[in-house]
Amino acid sequence: MEKIKASEISKPEYIGNKILYDMCEQYKSNDVAENVSAKFWLIGRSYAASPERRDTKTTTTEKKYEYFFDRFSEIFVKNSSVKEIDDLIDNLNKSDYTGNYDCDKELISNAIHLVELFNRTVIKTIKELDKSNKDENQMRQNISFSSKYLHFHCKKIIYIIDSYSNANAKNYCKYFKNEIQLDEKKNDFKRNFEFSDININNSYKAKIYNYIDHFLNCYFIATYQSDTMITPREVDTFLLQENWK
Repeated sequence: MEKIKASEISKPEYIGNKILYDMCEQYKSNDVAENVSAKFWLIGRSYAASPERRDTKTTTTEKKYEYFFDRFSEIFVKNSSVKEIDDLIDNLNKSDYTGNYDCDKELISNAIHLVELFNRTVIKTIKELDKSNKDENQMRQNISFSSKYLHFHCKKIIYIIDSYSNANAKNYCKYFKNEIQLDEKKNDFKRNFEFSDININNSYKAKIYNYIDHFLNCYFIATYQSDTMITPREVDTFLLQENWK
């Protein structure tokens, strides 16, 4: 299959995205409630993935959404995992992909661990916010939001997932996956992946495994299938374009 020509990927200069990148650079800490509130609000609303869209027994719109981001952030920053989240972000931003999978595997694992840990922290925060008695494993997942939020903190490393990009990445990779034994690589990676909490069920695992599959699809699109290594933003842009289908 013909390689992607990086120079032909549409590169519109979206000022909105630049504002989000700049915000996450200037206010990168996630242990400051005001920072977290603003970033969750702007990224969640901009990318139609806000965690305020959740299942809750609250029956009135006002109680479900009123002051959500302020109340959410006050709880979120007190979570014991926030320091690890910020440390992981700092460490990921000191790294970059080499394009050699064996060399990059540890970096990929750390990136996915960050998304999984962040996702669980969001779930725990919403559970406490809503005083929910639900099993955390059965609550609405925020993996799409988590990948988007963290992409703006680690733009060289974190790949975005949503239903559209996920479907398109699967469809595109089927043309070359056998050349690189991609399915075998995914299965091996999932066997060795360590979750942030051992008390999880198969439904939760399946959601994370789906993100692992998508992450590796994007990684190999960026490295193996491009004439020169492209960024996570360029991969996402490519997957949203129609001209390759």
